[in-house]
Amino acid sequence: MRAMIAIAVVVVSLAFASPALAETASPAAAHTISGHVSVGDKSHPATFGYVSVSYLEKVNGVWQAGDGGAYTSDTGAYALDVGTADTVIVLAQNRSGDGLYLNAQTADENGDQNAPGILKVTTDLSGIDLTMPTAGTLDGVVLDASGAPAASVLVTLYMPSAGNTYSGDSNRTGPDGVIHMAHLAPGSYVLVMQDASGGVMGPGQYYGGSAARPTAATAMPISVALSQHITGFVAHFAQLGSVTGSIVCDTCSSVDTLSIGIDVFDQQNSQWVPIDANFSNSTPGSFTYDGLFPGTYRIELVYTGPNDFRNQTSAAIIVGDGAAVVTSFILARPATGATGVDARTSSFLTALYFDYLNRRPAGSDVNFWGKYLASGSPRSSVAAGFVNSDEYRLIRITEAYHTVLNRGPDPAGPQNWLAAMKRGDIQTDDVEQSFYASQEFYARAGSSDLSWSAALYQVLLGRQPAYSEAAGWANLTRMYGRDWVVHEFWRAHETAKDRVAAMYTYYLGRQPDPAGLDGWTTYALRYGDSATRAQITGSDEYFNRAQTTYPASTSASAPLKQAEGQVGPLSELAR
Repeated sequence: MRAMIAIAVVVVSLAFASPALAETASPAAAHTISGHVSVGDKSHPATFGYVSVSYLEKVNGVWQAGDGGAYTSDTGAYALDVGTADTVIVLAQNRSGDGLYLNAQTADENGDQNAPGILKVTTDLSGIDLTMPTAGTLDGVVLDASGAPAASVLVTLYMPSAGNTYSGDSNRTGPDGVIHMAHLAPGSYVLVMQDASGGVMGPGQYYGGSAARPTAATAMPISVALSQHITGFVAHFAQLGSVTGSIVCDTCSSVDTLSIGIDVFDQQNSQWVPIDANFSNSTPGSFTYDGLFPGTYRIELVYTGPNDFRNQTSAAIIVGDGAAVVTSFILARPATGATGVDARTSSFLTALYFDYLNRRPAGSDVNFWGKYLASGSPRSSVAAGFVNSDEYRLIRITEAYHTVLNRGPDPAGPQNWLAAMKRGDIQTDDVEQSFYASQEFYARAGSSDLSWSAALYQVLLGRQPAYSEAAGWANLTRMYGRDWVVHEFWRAHETAKDRVAAMYTYYLGRQPDPAGLDGWTTYALRYGDSATRAQITGSDEYFNRAQTTYPASTSASAPLKQAEGQVGPLSELAR
């Protein structure tokens, strides 16, 4: 096509100037290049059809594939029609697919443009011989962590220096784990392995890689010399593991966020290094890192919110071959310390202040209560001091206004209720009962005995009543009044059981065991909710848990070099 256009241009351009000259114009002559192709060395001619011969031609300074082609004869001879091309490079390519010999060409199109192998074609050329060198090979086996052959592993050997041009070979292992890589040109290769047993290829594992060096850039290179045959090669294929965990936070809100990252211990340099592992976060407060080589890891949490939660670093996590490790964190705040008060007591007292008064104690507060405990007073008596304090009672009164009446307190209300408590007329939990029996709550519930009774089921028992249940209590309301009905609801075993279960969750951070729930429910019905709270928060379990939720050590982990994932906000973990 290029020749036809050139002739047309010549004809048109000369037609106006000199028709006589146009008659002497003739097309450029086609030429043939011939020679022999040898394989391995010059003493072994290529056989019939074993090699295809083609050419590159230079057009407007750019190399492109020519149109012609030929095959070798039974003596390795070829004759290649290059048309009117005037500058060419001849190529010989193995067309058998056996990978025994490398392709050859008379010159490198990207190299010296004056090299002898760049042929200037002005006439037919003969004696253009090419020798296709023997290709390198690599034979070996892929083993799993136990030393057994690894089947269904896709193994690819490639030369990074080839850029966008693929150079190498690929095999899928069978039951014997054997690999045979052929058609290897001289150079430095990288070997990558992928699990091909499922419908989706697994992540790549590089030969010589490790937990600390899992990328192609840190893989162990494999050098192949010209015509080299590597045998006895062994590659180890690991089943990748994962670390999944959760972060528990008793007092978190929507403002509490944190970053999470994973480090691996670099055995070679004896140091921890952060890695860019696959991270997912399916639910608030959860995390998963997968695609992990067997190795030693740790998780780092960096708190990024406005409160004083501590950064945390996990203990070393050993991830074995294909292991799925599960871990968890409790997001903790440091305890307030005081001179003369031991660390465990400081944690306990800090927990009481946060759980009852929603604030951090001052050092003087810890010192006061620490001396009280040191004198021999039981922890339950200290907890009772919080339960019966004016500060805690005012908090509960204000909460009752919001939770029962759905509004804030009137100015004099909290102090009036507090005065009644201090006189001994009522207990702390009596405020809620009074509000449920009030005309205000009755009106909000529908202003009928039936709808009001149904509302009590919903707020105190967390369920809808049957009509007969609500109707029965409506009849009792007309007989005995709302105060009596609320008191009966409050004293019911089902209601008390729900309140005790809520104490377990709030103070102990767990669901109650059946025996414990029954025992404390009986205690609450006999001695009241305030006494039950004091006993639970004075228990050994609460004391021991405080060591984790409010640890005495104030040292924080060093921040991550780079946060790998976000697990906040943690508001859905708030109790």
